[in-house]
Amino acid sequence: IVLNADNMIVKVGALLVIAGICFKIGAVPFQIWVPDVYQGAPTPVTAYLAVASKAAGFIVLLQLVRGPFVGLTLEPNNLLVPVLSVIAAASILFGNIAAVTQRNVKRLMGLSGIAHAGYLLVGVIASIYVPWAVYAVIFYLVTYLLASFAVFGVMSLAAGAEDANQELEHYENFARKRPFLGGVLACGLGSLAGIPPLGGFIGKLFLFVAAFQAGLYELLAISVLGVVISIYYYFGWIREAYFSAPSTEVVHDASGSATPSDRFLLGALVVATVVIGLLPAALPIIP
Repeated sequence: IVLNADNMIVKVGALLVIAGICFKIGAVPFQIWVPDVYQGAPTPVTAYLAVASKAAGFIVLLQLVRGPFVGLTLEPNNLLVPVLSVIAAASILFGNIAAVTQRNVKRLMGLSGIAHAGYLLVGVIASIYVPWAVYAVIFYLVTYLLASFAVFGVMSLAAGAEDANQELEHYENFARKRPFLGGVLACGLGSLAGIPPLGGFIGKLFLFVAAFQAGLYELLAISVLGVVISIYYYFGWIREAYFSAPSTEVVHDASGSATPSDRFLLGALVVATVVIGLLPAALPIIP
């Protein structure tokens, strides 16, 4: 494709392939399905879609931009970098801003997933100029997996009969009623928000350093702004769980019981998130 990088058919074909991948990872402007599918699917299925689909899409995208499509990232036929940059910036801003007013937690996770796709796209663009950014993208995917599974695991246990209609109000005083699950939820949300010393903080740090070294200063500024916005709605959820005023009205019956195996798996996710945050080298993908 390097020899034919100026061919219009090649450019159109590459853009169509990128569009298909962006639909899979839930990036703007192909994100419209994400909140509805996240809300409508059973929580375990939503967890799988949130992680597996996104990871597969980004692995394919990394292979393309550093392999067959490399000719479209070089001057004078640099087509993919501007296109991916616009998609990344739009995904970060749309996902985070839309999530601020969202009350349904499954839709909130879907919108935040759009924002995370934007952060990962910044890492993919940086990998064109900084080879080690590939490891930063993979590291971020691992931390995103751990945090997302922790949050969705708590949601699946907290859900009542109406699995699709979990609202923030349903988690009022959740940590008082179920301390263990409340702690897992706080750890998962804190990692997604990028709060130290959790793994999500290191994942974002690696991506931001890669973006800085690649000279992607505008995307870096938008990413930092996105993180600041995300702290508002992630901590709004934590506030509902930990700091709500005691109420005599039972809004939601979080009656699902956590079995010993549930506690073991959720505890393992928390431990892995903290260990990776404190000792990033514990993850063998770091070069």
